[in-house]
Amino acid sequence: MTRRLIATLVIAMLASLTHAQICVNEFRISEPGTDTMNFVELAGGMAGGALDGHTLLSISTEFNPGEITFAIPLDGESFNADGFYVSDQTTSGVDYFGSPQAFVLVAGFTGMGGDDLDMDDDGVFDAAAPWSSVVAAVSLVDGDDNADVDYGFGVIVGPDGDFTPAHGFLTEDCGSTWEIGDFGDFSGDTPGATNVVPEPSAFALLLVGLVGIIRRRR
Repeated sequence: MTRRLIATLVIAMLASLTHAQICVNEFRISEPGTDTMNFVELAGGMAGGALDGHTLLSISTEFNPGEITFAIPLDGESFNADGFYVSDQTTSGVDYFGSPQAFVLVAGFTGMGGDDLDMDDDGVFDAAAPWSSVVAAVSLVDGDDNADVDYGFGVIVGPDGDFTPAHGFLTEDCGSTWEIGDFGDFSGDTPGATNVVPEPSAFALLLVGLVGIIRRRR
């Protein structure tokens, strides 16, 4: 009995540790013209680790706030060999929209896409959320005059001027600093691979050096 109890506790601790490491690592929700390259990337999973029992949600935080815009069940899906998982328009069949929203990875989801968790739009869920736990989340905001609702998911990215960031990524995989990418430049998009922080150009480095020389001569 004691051995079984210890084994159960170890498994529970490992599951908790695995969940603690998983994050929303990168996203693209808009691009010039017709959307074809949008995605949400998860990182921090075990190589080949299964995502059974998990669901990726998009919850609107501006237009009809609290509505589950889409719910993507991840049963049968798994992290790649480097610990990344990408839900894109091809794999999910979802065209991610470019408005304020929260991407939320949950376990034990019992609801469905289209459910409105905040029918009076007061920023508080009307009842207990239809999931057992939140594994990872990020909220995207814009800078226009319409108020964005914060449902307390913690991490907030944006705005990008008046707009919701079209692309965003953590400068270090599952780190703490978000970088807003470019609407029309896909060179910084790295779905399914480690994120790359754009290196300063040679001209920029030269300019910084010249400024430093000028300051020293003063």
